[in-house]
Amino acid sequence: GQLASMGESTSWTILVLGALALIEAALVASAAFAVSIRRRQRELGLLAATGATPRQLAGTVVAEAALLGMVACGAGIIVGLLGALALTPFLDELTQRRNPPLVIDAAGFVGPAVIGFLAAMTAAVVPARTVARLPVLVSLSGRRPPEAPARRNLRVGLGAVAVSVAMTVAGAGMRMNGDGTVSLLLMIGGAVLGTLGFGACGPWLLERLERVATRLPLPGRIAFRDAARARSRSSPIVTAVLASFAATIALGTWTVSRDAANAAEWQPWLYPDQVMIRGAGAPAAGPEVATALGAIESAAIADLTVAQPSYFWIEVPGVTYTVNIDEGGGTAEIPMQVQKSVVATPEILAIVRAGAAAADLDAGRVVILTDLRGRPNVDAMLTADEVEIVIQGPNELEPPTRTRYPATVIVTELAGGALPEALLPASVAAELGLEPWPEQDFIMRLDHEVTEADVAEAAAVAQRFVDTYADAALGPQRPDAAFRLVMIALALLFAVSVTGIAIALGEAESRPEQRSLLALGADPQLRRRIVAARAAVLTLLAGVLAVPAGLLPVWGLLSSVDAPFVVPWLEVAGAVALLPLLAVASAAILSRPIPDWAAFRGIGARE
Repeated sequence: GQLASMGESTSWTILVLGALALIEAALVASAAFAVSIRRRQRELGLLAATGATPRQLAGTVVAEAALLGMVACGAGIIVGLLGALALTPFLDELTQRRNPPLVIDAAGFVGPAVIGFLAAMTAAVVPARTVARLPVLVSLSGRRPPEAPARRNLRVGLGAVAVSVAMTVAGAGMRMNGDGTVSLLLMIGGAVLGTLGFGACGPWLLERLERVATRLPLPGRIAFRDAARARSRSSPIVTAVLASFAATIALGTWTVSRDAANAAEWQPWLYPDQVMIRGAGAPAAGPEVATALGAIESAAIADLTVAQPSYFWIEVPGVTYTVNIDEGGGTAEIPMQVQKSVVATPEILAIVRAGAAAADLDAGRVVILTDLRGRPNVDAMLTADEVEIVIQGPNELEPPTRTRYPATVIVTELAGGALPEALLPASVAAELGLEPWPEQDFIMRLDHEVTEADVAEAAAVAQRFVDTYADAALGPQRPDAAFRLVMIALALLFAVSVTGIAIALGEAESRPEQRSLLALGADPQLRRRIVAARAAVLTLLAGVLAVPAGLLPVWGLLSSVDAPFVVPWLEVAGAVALLPLLAVASAAILSRPIPDWAAFRGIGARE
């Protein structure tokens, strides 16, 4: 069952990554096609003037996309295959397990190739449609064609966001009812649709930002104007960047919300000053660890059992708790049962903080340990003066044997977990034939609260024994912190790479503006500051839109199951602050404005 679950999880992960790859590639390619059409605008106008039909003009863009898609897919397959071959000799060491030999499956190349080709063709749809509708006179004039009203895209985007929220909530509700496949498809579709919806809101925001930019310095004004007017290039890039960070924010939200839920439900299972040694070598390793750590108290604890296949438990008469007995919601009152019991020794009494029970144990009384943390009917337990030790024989159709013993209930700070819930006198255990399990835990108490260094020192001693380890109740752990940092780093790397592509496309499209700046004697540093400002505009807008795009799907999922919702401020800060700063720094350092001597080359031929 576990392997099947892992396989299903891997399949869904591959599906999600494939969908994101398709979207990202299509968006970046769409921006590239938009710039290509802009630079070839006069050429396309001449074709139309000489009799080319709108369908033929659109066909040139589609054919170019098909050719580039096939070349890119072939190159991608070759690079991926070479990477797999290069990684194979180190795979066992990286995964810490034996891996089968690399098998080249030709059929496995079909999926990635189809995804890449579909991304290229999808990216060409909107530019091809634009070419087919572009008037001949506008094409021949070389002027930027009018963009579609941003208000229309805003309405489409908000509608897509609303549908995505509905799909996410519906999918989460279906998942709670057991329909996993359809619910996952709904949630994945909702997340993708929501990302595209927020991306569709970008053009409207760019228009609003252009009005605000009038008060900025010259580089900022030019960058805002360029991003707002070249929406066919800017919007896909913004959507691609926000998609990568939206996925990172969604994963971060799920991680920190799950950690918050675990922290709220966490209960200590040892006292803060205790260390436990578990495993086959615990009886031998425990004393050595206690000596190494300078423990002030220690005890070997082994749960009691009865001859197999019989088993036993302890009931507290008159104390019950409610449980569900079927899927229809029926309930039943079940007697309070105590499962974890040991034969009392002075060392164990010290470890469980129950030294006051020594006199009751000497008198032959069973000692029940309890605390006040969510225990039902704890007041009734405190009045109990006897318990029943129930032994079920090998034939479960026969009624169990029940023996009553006098009992004392003692309230301690901590009961259960790794500590026993019942202490039995040795005489009672011998009378009923109860014996300790062969496996033992060794618990020790230090003179201070246990730290990570103490656990590491204990583990260093325990690892000398077979299948033995050390543990302590250090609080709810958050093992996903490193994973979150890796995801943020990858998202930043991808976003900066896409922004670099956007800057390159913008530089190629804005040659007329650069020639104007050169004619006015603009300093090269001014052009570099314009490039940095353009990077800041695109990444800041993408980062801000990525926050709701990433939070909404997880909010719908968590709210449907009444789970806590926690905002991952680390990922949010990476999207809205670190990403723009990194993009600006990269653009300012790595940008190379078109040299003066090359700015006026090919004006007649290309533009």
